[in-house]
Amino acid sequence: MAFYHVVFSVCMTVQGMPEHCEPERLIDTKFSDLVGCYSAAKTVEKMTTESFRKEAKANNLVLLNVDVKTQCITTSEGEVFLQKWGASALIITGKKYD
Repeated sequence: MAFYHVVFSVCMTVQGMPEHCEPERLIDTKFSDLVGCYSAAKTVEKMTTESFRKEAKANNLVLLNVDVKTQCITTSEGEVFLQKWGASALIITGKKYD
C-alpha cells in the first residue's frame, strides 16, 4: 500500500512589487489514497490563498494574485524531495494518517 504527501508552492503579486514565489514545501501528513491526498491538496490551496489575502489586508497591501500549485507524491518520492531540499522544505503538522 502506498502513502502520499501533499507538496505545494505559492507565487503572489502585490501591487507595485514584482512577483514573489516561495519554494515547494512538503506537508508531513500521510494519506492512504490519492483521492484523500488530492482532497487535502484542494484544502491547502484554499487555506493558503485565504491566509495570504488576510495577511495582505492586515498590512494594507493590495494583493493582485495568489497562485498555489499542489501535487501529491508518494512517501518514497517525499524522501527524495527532502534529501534534495532539506528540512526547511518540510511543514510539520504532527498528523500521521488521514
